[in-house]
Amino acid sequence: MKSTLRISLRFLTVILLFFQVSTLSAKDHINIIVSDRAGSVEQYAAWELARYLNQMYPGSSFGTSIKKVMKLSRFNIHLGTAQNPPLVNLEKWLEIPKVPGGYIAKSSIGPKSKLAVIVGADSRAVLQAVYALLEKLGCGFYLSYTQVPNYPDQSFPFESMNFEDAPVFPERIVFNWHNFLSSCATWDLPQWQQWIDQSCRMRYSGVMVHAYGNNPMV
Repeated sequence: MKSTLRISLRFLTVILLFFQVSTLSAKDHINIIVSDRAGSVEQYAAWELARYLNQMYPGSSFGTSIKKVMKLSRFNIHLGTAQNPPLVNLEKWLEIPKVPGGYIAKSSIGPKSKLAVIVGADSRAVLQAVYALLEKLGCGFYLSYTQVPNYPDQSFPFESMNFEDAPVFPERIVFNWHNFLSSCATWDLPQWQQWIDQSCRMRYSGVMVHAYGNNPMV
């Protein structure tokens, strides 16, 4: 009787493990792909997109890949510029942005495939498009912090990737005042880095710093 019980328990354990593995294997994996000729800004854009989407959609997994120019494939997001296109025959897929800083996103959803393309007029535009998409999905980027929503029961909405935009002003500069001890006059390097990163996520094109020689931050 005891041996029969042990066999039954082992069988139950195997069944439970198989169910767990089957559940994990059903998790969608979405590749965020850039061209092998992509520069550091485009690669960073792909990394940022994957990092935030992994937090927002825990039911799917997002990774980054650097590949040669390729054709559309299932469950991929392709990032690139006209100079470093993410796809062959890109002009047949969408209109290339011509305004400096402009970008366009387009998705294609079929019965067995979901995929999307983000193309910027330049590498910085690709990064701006990523932050625009994340805001569209519910992220809030502020100078002091980032608000990231969580959608545990939702898949990544490929249909949300149909938008385009271009900056009204080419230069968008943020200035941080230094006249108070609680201000950036007392920041250390990680705080400066956070401010610069957040300014980029808010789609500023540059930061402005003003200080006298006796300012601690000099």
